[in-house]
Amino acid sequence: MARRNTPPQEIILVYRPVGKSHVFTSASPEMSGFHMSHPSLQCAFELASFGLGRHVSELYSCKAAYKVEGNFDDFEAHLKGHSPRSNLIKATLNTKELEEA
Repeated sequence: MARRNTPPQEIILVYRPVGKSHVFTSASPEMSGFHMSHPSLQCAFELASFGLGRHVSELYSCKAAYKVEGNFDDFEAHLKGHSPRSNLIKATLNTKELEEA
C-alpha cells in the first residue's frame, strides 16, 4: 500500500553480520520490510542505498534515491569503533540524483 506523504530525508540503517551474510535493515518502523544482504560486506554496503531507494519508491509511490554517509572504507573503519552505535549508518535522500534522472 502506497503512502501519500513525502519520503524521509534521512534513514538510519543498521548493519549486522548474520551467519555468512552482511545485513542492512532500517532502524525506523516506517521503513519496516527493508532488508539488504550479501555475503560480501562491500557489496552489501553498495547495494544498501540502491535497495533503500527502491523500497522507499514502492512505499511512497515516487522516485527516491538515497546515498549512505561516507564510502566503504569509512564504513569499515566506523565498524571497528568501540561505540555501541558503530553499526549504524545514515542514508540521506539524494535529490541531486533525482534531478539528473
